[in-house]
Amino acid sequence: MDKLRIGVFGIGRGMDIAKNFMLLDCDAVAICDNRKERHEAAAKQFDTPVAVYDDFDRFLEHGLDAVILANYFHEHAPYAMKCFEKGIHVFSECISNGTKAEGVALIRAFERHPVVYMLAENDPQMIFNREIKRICDTGTLGKILYAEGEYDSLFDQGENKIPCCTVTDFKPTDAQLAQYEKARQTP
Repeated sequence: MDKLRIGVFGIGRGMDIAKNFMLLDCDAVAICDNRKERHEAAAKQFDTPVAVYDDFDRFLEHGLDAVILANYFHEHAPYAMKCFEKGIHVFSECISNGTKAEGVALIRAFERHPVVYMLAENDPQMIFNREIKRICDTGTLGKILYAEGEYDSLFDQGENKIPCCTVTDFKPTDAQLAQYEKARQTP
């Protein structure tokens, strides 16, 4: 099967999502954003040349198989419907619609076209989450008795990505600590 030709609409968050798609054997072939000052830097993030647009309708004419909608979260529905009309699959980065009426219109438009629509829960697909799963699956950490996770994000300070996270108040019980120590000492 040929690689899927992906277009990215919204080159802020959309660029990180596109990188994950590239790991899944897809080609990013076009990007679209109304902030023209970001175009050049975004296009340079890919190994192969990508077409750059600031007009969504022209972007859709690029011969795309799928579009990553990573524009403003409350504006996904009208853009998704335009994709459906062109037979283009959609990965919607967060909420699908801003109003109930948009939700009804989105469902009706989707039902008229043979496309795939994915409303993303994108955290599990991020590189670091897949790597943690891979490490856990190998057994190198031993038998995992208890684990907690929280949403982690990168606060963008220009060139510097600063990890931001929330610290929990989790305190293991004495029995859990004893199990941990025993497992740690087992070769």
